[in-house]
Amino acid sequence: MSLIAELEVRNEVLNAINTMDESRLSALLQFIIQYIRDPRFTPVLVPFTQTVLKHYGQVIGLSETVDTLLRTLRKKVNQEILAQEKLCQLKGVLDFLMLTNLNYQSENQQQSALPHSQPTASI
Repeated sequence: MSLIAELEVRNEVLNAINTMDESRLSALLQFIIQYIRDPRFTPVLVPFTQTVLKHYGQVIGLSETVDTLLRTLRKKVNQEILAQEKLCQLKGVLDFLMLTNLNYQSENQQQSALPHSQPTASI
């Protein structure tokens, strides 16, 4: 990962991937597929993967191996998108519950802060 990050910083990604043959491109795609959903590596791998796909977009359909790997990569990315959407929905539910709980606590504190009136004795 640090090598990819350094290539990004130096703007050398295209030079590094420019002359890959099918076997090297396949190995690179397998690496991307393995780590693309790992949150530790996603910030580095997403822009790198975009560059690789833009550069090698013209080879789609020329190699069954590369095409299969690209389909696998697409599935992984789609799975991550679905997982992130579900997490956002869950976060919305949790935010609502937390807000409801805070409102409930605030109302209880306000009621306990009110002076209690003493019952008056009628004669």
